[in-house]
Amino acid sequence: MTLPLSWSWADVVDQLAAERGSLAELARHLSDVVPESAGLSPDPMTIERGLRRLRGRGNREGNRYGRLILRHLGLPGPIEVWIRQMGLYHSRSSDLPVERKRAQLLRWDCPPVSESKAAIWVHIGLASVAHQLGDEAQLEHRMGLARLLAKRASPEPKMEFVLFWALVAYGKGDAEQSERLLGEAEGLLEQMEAEDERACFEARLLDQRAYLCARRDPGNKARLKEAQKLIEAIPVHGAPPFAAFRRAHSLAWSLWKQGEREEAVEAARLASQHAGDGGLIRFRIMSLGLLAHILGPGQSEGLAALRRAQAMARRLGDARLVGRMERFEARLHGGQTQGAG
Repeated sequence: MTLPLSWSWADVVDQLAAERGSLAELARHLSDVVPESAGLSPDPMTIERGLRRLRGRGNREGNRYGRLILRHLGLPGPIEVWIRQMGLYHSRSSDLPVERKRAQLLRWDCPPVSESKAAIWVHIGLASVAHQLGDEAQLEHRMGLARLLAKRASPEPKMEFVLFWALVAYGKGDAEQSERLLGEAEGLLEQMEAEDERACFEARLLDQRAYLCARRDPGNKARLKEAQKLIEAIPVHGAPPFAAFRRAHSLAWSLWKQGEREEAVEAARLASQHAGDGGLIRFRIMSLGLLAHILGPGQSEGLAALRRAQAMARRLGDARLVGRMERFEARLHGGQTQGAG
């Protein structure tokens, strides 16, 4: 995956001008869309000179024209897509090595991106990286910045933030807040228009609800059955690979906890297949680790799956994922971790 190092105001102005044919056309378009109350000069040449000055500002704060462009035109589409992909949990950007992802996001944590609505994706992405690295101070800092921007965000980034916040809240022992946030996510899901994105977010929402349900009373078979019904409600026909993976992976865990080992093994294998179909390395690691865990000690397939998962996790540099694979191995060897470093 090749990522641009950074974007300057020149990149923004040039791409917007190219979309409209010339800088002069961009100036005329800006004049048309900006309300009179903004006090913009009616002279297109004056606006064009302002845009030329903006081009020279590099990554400094945008001047008046920068603010007007971001408010009324937004970032060019290709730039928005890159930033969104880096903040979205179920995109392939989650497969980037953690430090590389962090370095890239920090390069975008400056104008013009930081002054745009897309900045919420940068903060969510950096919060996720901090969570993976166990950096609580950065996690709180980035979550705070994302929370401020989420108040005026569109449904998709708001949904990403709310689901992540619910996950963090549960990890800190606040199941009540996590439940409240998932209720908020349900309302946001109804506002989603893109079918594939809705399917992925729905899979994540149902999965998080199922996890809370199962963990509310560990070992309670009625709770596990209830969680399984939530997982089985994840759409599978025509679903994107991530949604299909999420359903199969969570179903494998649920079946295993209920003592249905053979069905759980098949579901874990299917989850690995779906993750592979989508080119989703991180989720393939998770499915291979779960497969090894379900198969248990003395199973060559499980040991081979765990070794592959460990090697991939180390290459990604994800401390949490590496730690999870080490815990899997420790359980397989009766508490003794071997060769997981």
